[in-house]
Amino acid sequence: MPRKYKTSKNFDRVLAKLQKKDKQLYENLLNKMNEILNILDIEHYKNLHYDLKEYKRVHVGHFVLVFKYDKPNDLIFLDDFDHVKNLQFLSTIRNY
Repeated sequence: MPRKYKTSKNFDRVLAKLQKKDKQLYENLLNKMNEILNILDIEHYKNLHYDLKEYKRVHVGHFVLVFKYDKPNDLIFLDDFDHVKNLQFLSTIRNY
């Protein structure tokens, strides 16, 4: 059974833009979202580090989908999707 999910405003903007500009990447993202929502073991995905340790990430080509899992409510919060080089969290991770 698929989990419930919520999206950030930024993620909604990215989805709308992708739907118009890059249909193939949009379809790949939807497939990855479907995989995340239906997988039995959500701990399979890699956790981020330091201040962002409650977030997980998954690659979609050269892009990264960042999400958070709320275990008590069985809810997934889709937060960000961007190219690996553009994500802000990577700069904080690399400066350790």
